[in-house]
Amino acid sequence: MSNTIEKINPNLPIYIERCQKPDNEHPINVVIMFGWTNSNLGNVSKIASYWRKKGNAHILYWIAPYFPYIWFTNKATQACAAFIPYLQEFGVLPTTSENDDSIHSPTKPKLIAHAFSNGGTLGLAGLAEACKLQNLPLHYSALIIDSAPGYASIFTVYRVFTVAQKNPIKKAFLAIAIEFLFLFFGLPSLLLYSRFTGRKNIIEFFTNVLFEHNAAKYSPRLFIYSKTDKLIPSSSVEEVLAKSVRLCGDKTRKLCLEESDHVMHWAKHTDIYENAVDSFIDEFNVQSDLPIITPHEQSKL
Repeated sequence: MSNTIEKINPNLPIYIERCQKPDNEHPINVVIMFGWTNSNLGNVSKIASYWRKKGNAHILYWIAPYFPYIWFTNKATQACAAFIPYLQEFGVLPTTSENDDSIHSPTKPKLIAHAFSNGGTLGLAGLAEACKLQNLPLHYSALIIDSAPGYASIFTVYRVFTVAQKNPIKKAFLAIAIEFLFLFFGLPSLLLYSRFTGRKNIIEFFTNVLFEHNAAKYSPRLFIYSKTDKLIPSSSVEEVLAKSVRLCGDKTRKLCLEESDHVMHWAKHTDIYENAVDSFIDEFNVQSDLPIITPHEQSKL
């Protein structure tokens, strides 16, 4: 893990890694690594080595624990608001809602979101919502969505968390614990939380930003997923992917891997993964300030 990473706030799961070798002839772009739920900074910063190699970018990190963010999307929005002063410092956002002269400037840095699993997409959406609440014009120049979005069944969760457990007593204990958590936390959240609070669950929260929010609905997006992901099935990702193709196909790309575990696609297929991201970034010329804003119904992938 890079020793240049600093925690932004002692009470929030967000970090910063400032660019060490800036290119004075070009704006320094900003990449936000939105880690998966209960990820750790070491693992996510390893994947960020891709952006370090490309250089000329500040890297921000969202490393969210399971609770309270997954069940309370407003908590994610509040936490991600702490990114805003840094995005203003780096020139991605104006300093006030009225001071937006630089929004279309050719020297404006680009903002790239690299999100992993549902927990990462929660952070991506949370930042968009936080900027909206402050009337700040956030625009993601590119979205890289790894292993998301999607729902996993309780049986899938059970297999993922018990596959390596050989002790039958411990395995039975895990089964009881998972069932308890699902019945008393998961099921009430899915059935009651949205209805009685008026708030969206994590998947709805993200897809609303992806398809309806100005921060992301015009943004090129690359979905990376696997046919053998045991936690988020490929069919779940492809359901959202199909909608993205239908609504904004000219900006939708995918990398579907034959075999790799959840959020382990970069680790197992590093060259394929990085080549796909390279092609995506180059195709949409993220270095320029020419966002594609007119969706067309085409399914080029």
